[in-house]
Amino acid sequence: IRIDVRERRVYKDGNLLELRYKEFELLVLLASNKGKIVTRADIFNKVWGTDWLGDMRTLDVHIRWIREKIEDVPSNPQYIQTVRGVGYKVS
Repeated sequence: IRIDVRERRVYKDGNLLELRYKEFELLVLLASNKGKIVTRADIFNKVWGTDWLGDMRTLDVHIRWIREKIEDVPSNPQYIQTVRGVGYKVS
């Protein structure tokens, strides 16, 4: 996976992936904290903003959409790991 932040593009095996705005923001946040757990609260504050009042499952749906695009086997993710009850991390 290669992320070009300036051009807002993500590549997998040299192929350009089509990510939605929030998917890109979320992936960049996680990747910039590689190896560290990013809490759900931090993700919501940094990606959706502190005034966001939507469904908390939105984050899980966005993670699923990203996994479907970047993981070889989305149901067995290698890049984005879930840390139950805390948040997510990129390994």
